[in-house]
This record gives sequence, C-alpha cells and structure tokens, in this order.
Amino acid sequence: EKIVLDVSTPVLGRIVVEGILIINASSTVDLTATFIEIKGGTFIIAQCDSFGNVIGPFNDGLATITLLGTNAKLAAKYGKDPRSTPRLSLGRKGTQIGSATIAVFGTFLAHGQPVSHNYVPLEISVERGD
Repeated sequence: EKIVLDVSTPVLGRIVVEGILIINASSTVDLTATFIEIKGGTFIIAQCDSFGNVIGPFNDGLATITLLGTNAKLAAKYGKDPRSTPRLSLGRKGTQIGSATIAVFGTFLAHGQPVSHNYVPLEISVERGD
C-alpha cells in the first residue's frame, strides 16, 4: 500500500512502514514520532510522480522529522527521560533499537537539493582528548 503524507502529524508512537510512505516535494510536513521502523517497505522524501517514482529533489516544500524518544504514554510508565524508554527488539534476530531511532530494514530515500560542496576544511587540527 502507498501513502502520501501531505499534512503534519500529531505526536505519534511507533511508525512501521511496510508499504510505501511518501513525503512529496510540494508539501510542508512535520512528522513527529517516538520511533520509525521501515520494515521491508520504502520511505521516500523527494519529488515523486503519482506512482511514487522519484523524479527530482525535494525542492518546494519542507520536511521535518522529529524523533522524541518518548511520548506521554511511555513517559507515564517509564519516566520523562527518553533514555528510560525501553529498547525494542525487532525481527527474528532480535535486533535492538533505542528510542528516537529510524530503523531501516527496507529503503529510506531522502533526495534533497544539491549542495555546493561535500566537505568543509578544518581550521585547526584537533588532538585526541581535546
């Protein structure tokens, strides 16, 4: 199943993507969750056609993903500190993920605008322990 997310979400718990989740380039979307798990599915942030094919970079809208690590229900049980949120055990191998995680067991494609350079020269050298 394919879902195009074109509105901002309330605070969500765990999002599991098993189909296709698209944030299209013409949208301004704030996605707020505790965890995001891409479970064999595809999460696309890009300019897409009506079939979900990527046709260009995300250029007209703004996509913001906020991972909270906890929510009201978890905080009531485990405390407000996100580090107190229990780890999730996923899959047959029991892969452990912590809070505020995008766990990719599928495809995550974020196609943004080109940048002028892909590195930044350091002004000074840094020694271990500094």
